[in-house]
Amino acid sequence: MMNFSAVLLFVAALASFAVFHFFPGFTETAGWKVWLEVWDMIQGLDFLDDPGEFAILASFLMITVLIVVSPFLTAVFRKSRLCWWMATVMSGVASIAFLVLVLDINETKSLGKGGWCLLAAPVLNLGGFLMIRGASEKGDGSPFGA
Repeated sequence: MMNFSAVLLFVAALASFAVFHFFPGFTETAGWKVWLEVWDMIQGLDFLDDPGEFAILASFLMITVLIVVSPFLTAVFRKSRLCWWMATVMSGVASIAFLVLVLDINETKSLGKGGWCLLAAPVLNLGGFLMIRGASEKGDGSPFGA
């Protein structure tokens, strides 16, 4: 039952992330335009001058990858404790960094529907990772789930 809840949270995170792209987030434009800003930052290497922008960019790209692949890799995370730990730690670190830096830069009054969906997606994803339970196999007790 816990693994089904994890999959539901992963799918909710993916849906929230998808909804972010269609509603205004932090400005009056649609959320998909964030990708144009990300491309401009990467192309111009502007993020190297400011550690805050670098952390936001890195955490945004990390949570994007985790949110998109997590619903499809639930069986892998259940069987491999190493993969689960790596993904959970990366999800936690990226989520905290992203949320703290975005909320530090933007006021909560300026967040649109898309902004709230974007902020909810990594939290839902992290909740999904925390809900996964490993397969209870009788074996050598390896923490890596051989």
